[in-house]
Amino acid sequence: MKRSTAQVFSLMVFVTLFALAIGGAQGRMLQKQRKRVPAVTAFKIGGIKDESHQGECGCGFGPASKGKEYAEPLTIFAIDSDGVTGWVNIDGEDVSLHRRRAARGPKVARIGSRYTESFSAPGLSVFIVYTVTHLCIPYGPECETTGYKATITVSKAGQRQRIKAEGVCGCT
Repeated sequence: MKRSTAQVFSLMVFVTLFALAIGGAQGRMLQKQRKRVPAVTAFKIGGIKDESHQGECGCGFGPASKGKEYAEPLTIFAIDSDGVTGWVNIDGEDVSLHRRRAARGPKVARIGSRYTESFSAPGLSVFIVYTVTHLCIPYGPECETTGYKATITVSKAGQRQRIKAEGVCGCT
């Protein structure tokens, strides 16, 4: 049985279109499957629950107010009076951090002086950049705190969050 060139050509076009249709359907199915894979959810930085982590001396930082007043002060990062232990709340749990690198910056603090410090816990790192906003001048025993604005960068599982904060260090 002889087939004409037109029939052979039509058959080849049909087979090609059929193969493309199957490949396109499989590609769309793979795209749908990829869309169903849940995205990695970012970790949540919250307020420190245990107020004893702050104590009378040390540092406490909350979200930058940007002119807003908060009903209750929220501490999102704290450093104990020993200066070695920090605290942050991640996904609803207070996490103890160990200082990796002590504060670096000018020896004599002035308004606008910048300092950096870093803390870590297993699977978590915190890097802080402090800028001095308030000093007690003249220095006296009745004023024992220094005010700061800070940028706190928290890294966990390849994700990073940065928070603008403000707070004080010293004894209240």
